[in-house]
Amino acid sequence: MVKISLGDWGRSIWRRMCDVYLLEDRFKELSWQTITCGLVYTGPVQNVQTWPKETKDLCRLLLEGRKGWIHIVRPLSEGKALVKLNVEGIPPTTSYFLRDAHILLGHAQFSTSVAVNVIPTV
Repeated sequence: MVKISLGDWGRSIWRRMCDVYLLEDRFKELSWQTITCGLVYTGPVQNVQTWPKETKDLCRLLLEGRKGWIHIVRPLSEGKALVKLNVEGIPPTTSYFLRDAHILLGHAQFSTSVAVNVIPTV
């Protein structure tokens, strides 16, 4: 077991070592608050260069105040990463993948490409 300090939440948690992903040194050099993330194998429904405001609003609605697990699938350049995001549901004994929720609600689609070039990332 390892102890993880959640600096932005002001508390610590214990997790199994196999649940912990060690960040590359270049991530450790970044400001600790955020790493820009994109959802792996996820693309917009239309052919656009920027995610629609409605999709970004839905993302905020589904995530705000929720706990979850981020699985970094692939680091990208400049401190960005492609991730799978598993979000705690209601009740807390359930969970869902953010990508699947966006697809079910018609705001995204599955992509055969690991990364889709749409900014800003969801």
